Parts: sequence; structure tokens; C-alpha cells
Amino acid sequence: MTKNGEKIREELKKEIIDTLLRSAKRNENKTFLYLSDIDEVGPSYIERVGFLESLKKSGVITKFKEVEKVDQFEEWDELEIERDPESWIDYKENFSPEKRIYAKVFFCSKKILAHFPNINPKKTIGIQKLITRKSGEFFYDGILMKMPNNRNYYRDILNILLSNERTDGFIEYGKINAELMKKGHKIITDPKKIRDRIRNALNNGFFRYTTINGERINKNTPDGRKLIELGKKGDGLVFNNIKTS
Repeated sequence: MTKNGEKIREELKKEIIDTLLRSAKRNENKTFLYLSDIDEVGPSYIERVGFLESLKKSGVITKFKEVEKVDQFEEWDELEIERDPESWIDYKENFSPEKRIYAKVFFCSKKILAHFPNINPKKTIGIQKLITRKSGEFFYDGILMKMPNNRNYYRDILNILLSNERTDGFIEYGKINAELMKKGHKIITDPKKIRDRIRNALNNGFFRYTTINGERINKNTPDGRKLIELGKKGDGLVFNNIKTS
């Protein structure tokens, strides 16, 4: 496994441990929770399931299974809101219920707390991102990204990518298109036209007009990955926004 792959694997483990610990500390009588972003069969999915299997073997969790449920609007905890207030505001304003596949994890809170006695959940939160938002502005690795004010279309796409960001970075064209239409952009239903307008907005808009320190934004991340690339099945995009070094 590459160093980048190892880094992402460790971050996924931390994310699962953190979720379990926060739930156990809030309610010692709780016996299960749902882990989202389990529905895309890829590296993220495989790593998550593999780690859950290892936790089950060690007795930390009782069992887990994949279940389909409808996403409901939920309050984030204070730490999450403090960490990413822009995403919280956008989530509240643009939330729409949808069916997704989750991992339903059954556990004993006391076993979780006993198995990870020296881990503070606050320390495991916060996978580092390349692009972030603050007060309506975008930043690339902490540096302000300059975009023409009249280029709202690809600004909206970037907002959608950030608001729907998953650990594996994948988002379907249909999801992006639905969010664009909610924001008042032209209604399009033809799959080819949907793909074309999203790709054109990114290639001929975002990557052409966005600058950082006076230089056009690089299509590749510092570690050589494409910042935004096509999904393997051609049905969406992969937003490689997790910093791996």
C-alpha cells in the first residue's frame, strides 16, 4: 500500500473510532449507531468494512450489517459545528431526505470506552482538507482562492462538492444536478447534458478562472492526484480533497 493509501486508511479508522467514542460518552446505554458513506463499493468501503470486522473479532462491537434508511435532518454536535460552520449552514439550508445504505453497528458503550481509554474524541476529528470554506470564501490549503464574482455557476458546484463530501470523495452527477436545480439553475434531465454542463463548468470555468496567489489553480493535488476526476463508472466525480501529506 502507498503512503497516501496508508494515510487515508488510518484516517478512516480514526473516524470510526471517534464516532463510536462520542456516541458512547454521550449515552452509556446506547446499543447501536449508523455509520454513513458505506454505500460506495471502493477503497473507502473496503477499509471501513475491514476495520469493523476487526472490531467485531476483538469484541469491541457485537455485530454490524448494511441497512437502507432515509436520511433525516439531524443536529450536529457542537464540536462538528465549530469545526466546519459553513458546511453546517449549507447543510441546514439544502437538506433533502434520500435513501442511502448505512452500516448499523451494534455495541456496548462500556466496552467501547474500556477498549479506547486514552483516546480523546476531539483529537481524532478533523481530516485535513485542501479546499475549505470560511465566511463565504474558499481557501486552498489556507490560501484565499480568487474567483470572478459573476462566475456563480462553478462556485455553486464547488459548494455542492464540499457540502456532500464523503471520505472516498465520490458524488454522482445526478446529485450535483439536483442541487444545482435547487439553486435556480436550468432544469436538465438528459444524462449526457447533465454530465456536459458539470464538466464544462469545472474545466472551462473553475480551473480556468480560479487563481491562488495570482496563479491559475492546479488540476492536480500536491501529491499528484487529480483534484477532481471522473468516477470509475462514469456516473459521477471524485473530489480528492483530503490532504495526505
